[in-house]
Amino acid sequence: MAQTTTSEAELTDLRLESVAAYLGDLPILAEQWDALDDGSRAGESLDWDHYVADYLPNLEWQYHSGQMTPDQEARYRALLAQLRASLLLLRQLRFWVPTIPSQAR
Repeated sequence: MAQTTTSEAELTDLRLESVAAYLGDLPILAEQWDALDDGSRAGESLDWDHYVADYLPNLEWQYHSGQMTPDQEARYRALLAQLRASLLLLRQLRFWVPTIPSQAR
């Protein structure tokens, strides 16, 4: 069986897409929240914790160290704007509200 590897650029794309997609789904999740059982709520919270604890710090480091492509940098800045716009929903769901990284380099 051939071993496959994922490049750092591909991982960055995946992280950007994953966090943006989750933030995009927050309005739907908020609408369904009261109907979810405790296990589903805990699972959603853990998913978000993973994105905040693992993906966001990595993306911030890559951005500030100049390891992103120009397209990835633009998507990262858009992601931070999306995160700022989602703060009310994150608080409503009682999800971990991260400190939003600075965009300045």
